[in-house]
Amino acid sequence: MLLDRSYVDLKNQVIKAERKLLNALGFVVHVNHPHKLIYAYLHALGATGNHELMQKAWSYMNDGLRTDIFLRYRPETIACSCIHLAARTISEPLPLPHEPFPWFEAFDASDRDVQTISVLLLQVYARIRAPNWTRLNDTLNKLRIGLSNAFAKAQQTENVANKEVERAKAILEKRRREIASKAAEMERQNGAKSKAREGGGKEKEVQRDREKKMTTTMLSRHRPQPHVHVQDHQSNPRSEFRSSPIYYHHRAESTEHDRPSKRNHHHSRHQRDERRRAREERRAEKDRRHRTRSRDGRRKVAEKDRVSNQREREKDVYLALGKRRSSESPSPVKVRR
Repeated sequence: MLLDRSYVDLKNQVIKAERKLLNALGFVVHVNHPHKLIYAYLHALGATGNHELMQKAWSYMNDGLRTDIFLRYRPETIACSCIHLAARTISEPLPLPHEPFPWFEAFDASDRDVQTISVLLLQVYARIRAPNWTRLNDTLNKLRIGLSNAFAKAQQTENVANKEVERAKAILEKRRREIASKAAEMERQNGAKSKAREGGGKEKEVQRDREKKMTTTMLSRHRPQPHVHVQDHQSNPRSEFRSSPIYYHHRAESTEHDRPSKRNHHHSRHQRDERRRAREERRAEKDRRHRTRSRDGRRKVAEKDRVSNQREREKDVYLALGKRRSSESPSPVKVRR
């Protein structure tokens, strides 16, 4: 069996120290233990019935083996010191006889030696113990492992939280893009609708101009001659034209367009375009309010727009008929939905 060199050196040093110790003791290693003397002395004092006193003295005797009192004092003195110290430290101190002389002098023990041994035994309990390095290392390792585990858990939790935040940001970005695409699509659709409305309005204007030209040409053809007498109703070509179905057809078609141009000549095409654009802007504003406001707010705005549109239509009708809208006209009746 192979042994470490340090172990062999330590073994040799211990052997040399034992030899020196035996030489100092004169090779006298037999020691008389005072345990049996404690029972004999308590029996002489009549205190064998006090079990706590006997147990306390016996414990002091065993703890004295950690000191050198067995090499320095006789067993009788050590036994007297253990009994003396136990009688004073039990829960109910026991007074021992002191008259005419202290009780331990009967067993050939001096007062100075008893006091010295008592002080040495008390110092054993006040001695600071050497630290248990193995237990301290185990405790430190447990603390290190606990801290590392806690740090790993915190790091893992932080990583999970960061992933959740990134996932939420990605979802929000995706929804924002969807909303932006939908808004752009709605804007394109509204632009196409407005362009279609503008194109339809232009076509209607062109059709109206054509109808006006046709009516003017028809009127110029059927214009009455100047030499014809006005009172002759049967020979008046204007009366004949009015009696013809062409006149009524022309009157039905051109009532809305001819009369404003004759009576209200200041309302030109440019003003009609302005009114049309204003109506389109109001309609776009109404759509925007419908998208942004709540249900009650949208209902109020729709009612307000309906009233304003009705008033605009009335104004257009009055302008078409060549009349002025009176300020006493009744306000439109609100219909509750």
